[in-house]
Amino acid sequence: MNSIPGYAAPLEPISAVDALAPAFRRTRSILAAPFRLGIFLKICFFVALAESGFLSAAISYPIQGANAFTHSKHAMLQPANSFLADGWSAAGALGAGLLLVLVAMTVVGVAVGCIAVYLLCRLRFTILDLAIYRQGSVRRAWNKYGRQTWRYFGMTILAGLLFLLMMAAVVGPFIPAFVRIGRTMSRSHPDPSVVFGLVLPLVGAILVLSFVGVLVDAVIRDFLLPSMAVEDASIESALRRFFGLLRNSVGSMALYLFMRTLVSMAMSAGLGIILVIPVAMVGLLAYAGGAVLYHSLSMGGAQILFFAYVVVAAAIVLLLYFLAMVTVFGVTGVFKLCYAVVFFGARYPALGDRLEAGPADQHDGGQLPLHPPPVPNVFSAVEPPPVW
Repeated sequence: MNSIPGYAAPLEPISAVDALAPAFRRTRSILAAPFRLGIFLKICFFVALAESGFLSAAISYPIQGANAFTHSKHAMLQPANSFLADGWSAAGALGAGLLLVLVAMTVVGVAVGCIAVYLLCRLRFTILDLAIYRQGSVRRAWNKYGRQTWRYFGMTILAGLLFLLMMAAVVGPFIPAFVRIGRTMSRSHPDPSVVFGLVLPLVGAILVLSFVGVLVDAVIRDFLLPSMAVEDASIESALRRFFGLLRNSVGSMALYLFMRTLVSMAMSAGLGIILVIPVAMVGLLAYAGGAVLYHSLSMGGAQILFFAYVVVAAAIVLLLYFLAMVTVFGVTGVFKLCYAVVFFGARYPALGDRLEAGPADQHDGGQLPLHPPPVPNVFSAVEPPPVW
C-alpha cells in the first residue's frame, strides 16, 4: 500500500491491465446503454474534435484522394509562371508590401492558432466532464471550466513552445549539411551514402520527437487535466500530484501509457477497417453509376442531370466518410478518457469517488455532498445507469 503525497489516505491502485475491463464497460455505458444514434454521434463528434489527427483525416484525406484520382486521369495542370523567378528586379518596389503581407499573415495565423488551442483546451474539459459524470449536457459542461481553461491553455502553450525549442535543437544541426548538399547538386550528384547518412538520423530524430510529443500530450490529458477539472488544482499542484504518483509507481505508469497506445491503435485500425471499407465500396458504386449515366446520356439537358448526380453522390460519400471518421475517433477517444479516469481514479480519491457517485449525488457543478455515503468498489462489474 503506497502513500502518495497530495492524497488524503493510502491507496490500493489498480494495474493498467486490470483497468482495461472497467474502462471498456464505462465506454459501453456512455456510448451504448441504451444505444441512440443521435446521442452516440453527438458524443463521438465532440470527443473527435478534441483528438489530434481528426481534422487531418476528415479534411485532408479526401482532398488527397481527389488529387490522386485527378492525376490518375492525366488531368495535368499547367504550371504558372512566377514573376519572382523571372523578374524579381521588376518587382523590387513591391518587396516592402510583400513583407508586410507576410507579417500580417503570420500575426493572423498566430491569433487563429491561439484561438484554436483555447477552444481545444475548453473542449477537453468538456468531454472529460462528460466521461466522469456521464451527463450529456455539453453546454453545462462547457460553462463550468472557464477559469481552468485559461490555466490549461497557458500550460499547453508553454509545452508547445518547449517542444518547438527541442525540435529546433534536434533538427537544426542537420540544416547546414543539407544546404551544402543542395549547393553541390548543381555541379555533381551527391554521394548517396552521405545523403542516407543524414536522412536516416533525421528520420529517427523526428520519430523520437513525435513519440515524445504524444507522450507529453497523454500525460497532460490523463494526469494533469483531471486534477484541474475535479479540484480546480493549480498547475503546480497537478504537477506535484503527478510526480508523486510517478515516483511511487513508475512501472505501472509506463505500462499504462503503453497499453493506452496499443489498445487505442488497435481500436482505430479495427473500426477503420469496419467502417471505411464500406464507405469506399459505396464510393466505387457511386463512381460506377456516374460512369454508366455519363455514357448513356447524350442530350444537352442531360448534362445538368449528370452534374446533379455527381454533386449528390459526392455529398453522400463525403458525409458517410465524415461520419465514419467521427465514429472511429470518437469511440477511441471515449475509451482513452474512460481508461484514464479508471486508472487515475484508483490513485486519486477525489476523482475515483465521482466515478461511482450517482447523478443525484452530483450536484450542479459536479460537487459531491459534504458527507457522502460510503462508495462501493469503483471497479465493480455493475455500474450505475448512464444519464446521457
